[in-house]
Amino acid sequence: RAGSLRIEVFKLHEAETIATEISSMALEVAAYAETFEEKHLFFHTTGPDAAFSSIEMAYGELLDMQSRSDTLRRNAQVFEVTEPTIEAPDATRAALVARLSALRELWCLIDLFNNRLAVWGAVAWRDLDCALFDATLREISSLVEATPPRARTCEAFVIAAQEVAVLLETRPLLECFRL
Repeated sequence: RAGSLRIEVFKLHEAETIATEISSMALEVAAYAETFEEKHLFFHTTGPDAAFSSIEMAYGELLDMQSRSDTLRRNAQVFEVTEPTIEAPDATRAALVARLSALRELWCLIDLFNNRLAVWGAVAWRDLDCALFDATLREISSLVEATPPRARTCEAFVIAAQEVAVLLETRPLLECFRL
């Protein structure tokens, strides 16, 4: 009987520890989500290279949280911990992963646009292949329109979309320069 009592005490202690760790994980994920929007990868001045590095770092942090969450979920099942649950922090983390994915797409678009601008800037206007310029500009414009909604609210998107819009509006002037 004493052995079985010790086992029950051990189980209760482990269940309490797991419940505490789940609560701590929920707080950690909530704090991460609160500061997430402040990351510099949301700002156009960051530039693609730094943004890609930040995105990879954030993916790593979220992957670490996922791993710890999976361990807590398994332990909670073993020790029959039903409250608190790990679902809320998991949902928040999953939403952040989806946001990062959308931001990666956005920064790929910004990188493409910046590269095209560099190429166009190196060519004299009179020597520019207008058909290729128009086709590339239309492609970039359609990519801007297809940007995932999760990425449209950040400053980096707003500025990139404005830059593309300015080029689209001023494109007819190119003909004047070519004369």
